Amino acid sequence: MAIASPASAQVVDSSLAITNVSVVDVVAGVARPGSTVVVRGNRIVAVGPTAAVRVPVGARTIDGSRRFLIPGLWDMHVHLGNAGEESLAEFVKYGVTGVRDMGTERFERLRGWRVEILSGARVGPRIVAAGPIVDGPTPNWPLRVTVPDAASARRAVDSLAAVGVDFIKVHQQLTRDAYFAVAAEARRLNIAFAGHVPVVVKGNEAAEAGQRSVEHLTGLPDTRDSTWVPFLRAYKKHGTWMDPTLITYWAIAHHRDSTVINDPRAATISESLRKFWVEQQSAWSGDLSQEGLSGLYRSMKDHLKGVYQEGIPILTGTDLGFVYVYPGSSLHEEMEHLVEAGMRPIDALRAATINPARYLGRDRELGTIEVNKLADMVLLDANPITAISNTKRIRAVVANGRAVDLQRLP
Repeated sequence: MAIASPASAQVVDSSLAITNVSVVDVVAGVARPGSTVVVRGNRIVAVGPTAAVRVPVGARTIDGSRRFLIPGLWDMHVHLGNAGEESLAEFVKYGVTGVRDMGTERFERLRGWRVEILSGARVGPRIVAAGPIVDGPTPNWPLRVTVPDAASARRAVDSLAAVGVDFIKVHQQLTRDAYFAVAAEARRLNIAFAGHVPVVVKGNEAAEAGQRSVEHLTGLPDTRDSTWVPFLRAYKKHGTWMDPTLITYWAIAHHRDSTVINDPRAATISESLRKFWVEQQSAWSGDLSQEGLSGLYRSMKDHLKGVYQEGIPILTGTDLGFVYVYPGSSLHEEMEHLVEAGMRPIDALRAATINPARYLGRDRELGTIEVNKLADMVLLDANPITAISNTKRIRAVVANGRAVDLQRLP
């Protein structure tokens, strides 16, 4: 199989063809066998039946026979500052070609990585980022801009917008005045805001205020509460997206399991991430009994099932930075958790491909395998529509038009 190494991919700009492959149409929910996809530069220039698609002379080719081609995956909740630059190639190794950073202290660092990745100087995913989190007074939590009142909240939004962040991230300790000031200022500046629903704000109020996505299923009442359905309908009415990060609830429920503690992936993480895990666990409080933690995970799965059944759009996110969550590989586990909670495999796949593209307003160039779209693709050895676990069976990754040599990644 002729696949370029990261180094050669930086300078080679020839065509690439994936032949005789089953292209997974995530919108229609079907696989189209016997297809050939041609890439020139970082764009898809041809998709169709192999007999009808001309492969350019001299193009590098990948034989896709008996294999399946999906759009590149997105992890829509990561903290790259905690994970470190070592995580960037790991994402690509596992077919994650895009991430949304939900809070890193230095936005400039992420912007630098983004430039390097898009130029080909570094292997990594596309990065959409918020910079520091906007929050109320908290006990020495990192990655935050503290805003005690409405005036300081407006100033924080202004300063973040001025440095070029892609959106504003809000957190749970904001006061009501500060939260609604963030919402109003973000609306005035035409910049999205997303994140947790503050403790003193109801989920339906957040939806009405224009919060673009809700993380970790925060702000929702108990599924048995009389307000459950009205809350969900408010989210649907106002176009609020859900990023459940079920894997974080699973991780905390199993944080004492020997198989989790001794996961071989732990040997590959950065020292900064390892240090953050230790600090995080030392700050845990509340009901940490196995019964309580397992009950929390089951409850979140029930919440997600209700959200899904109501037709609220869902995104895949892992909260990388959280204990026992790993760059790239944990996204595949998150999709499995979504399916266990009641989603169909195709909908879990959509939550990691076309849904992030639509959420970001970039579905004209990302999220599906079509002519003129950016060439972010993952070649699999088995069909993810029949079993979502098949997304782990990665044969090749194309990131921004470059076929990456997975064997040479660190």
